[in-house]
Amino acid sequence: MKNRKTLEEKIRCDAHVAGVKLGFIQEVKRLFWPSYCFEYIRLLRKATYYKRQGGAKSIFGYFLSVICLHRSRALGFYIPEDVFGPGIYIPHFGSVIIHPQSRIGAFCQINNNVVIGQVNGKCPIIGNNVFIGSGAVICGDVSIADNVWIGANAVVTKSIAESNVLIAGSPARIIGVREKNWVETFNLNS
Repeated sequence: MKNRKTLEEKIRCDAHVAGVKLGFIQEVKRLFWPSYCFEYIRLLRKATYYKRQGGAKSIFGYFLSVICLHRSRALGFYIPEDVFGPGIYIPHFGSVIIHPQSRIGAFCQINNNVVIGQVNGKCPIIGNNVFIGSGAVICGDVSIADNVWIGANAVVTKSIAESNVLIAGSPARIIGVREKNWVETFNLNS
């Protein structure tokens, strides 16, 4: 992340799709009723930002990374820094494993027990507005188009070039066409 404004915009998008309100009163409420997945994503983004600032700020960034590592173990996440765009949404804690060389676009939902991994040194590139169902596995030199729904327990080993489709199965194949994507339900200007 280049600047503070970019960090704040990414966090705002993450909060919006997670249904989390930002502000002082909401921060106090989250002390008692936390949104663990959102808090983890926010902490991960802040750690990434501060580590790149240099000087004392980078030391603070490494401190946040250590906290993030402990929280990731508690939540069952292995999500490296800088793999996804703004508006990432993880609705449930549970095993989510993402390879550091993978790239995930903006406004994607990743459910629990998802693996996005490497095969023969190649990692997936996932487009914007992609919904990844529980238990899905996406591995290898795979490219997923924008607005794709990946069904629960799908095993994706081949690229999906078509947008607005539903894929499922093992191995995954196109089983339907979607008219809307999951993120259209959110008004990002509110």
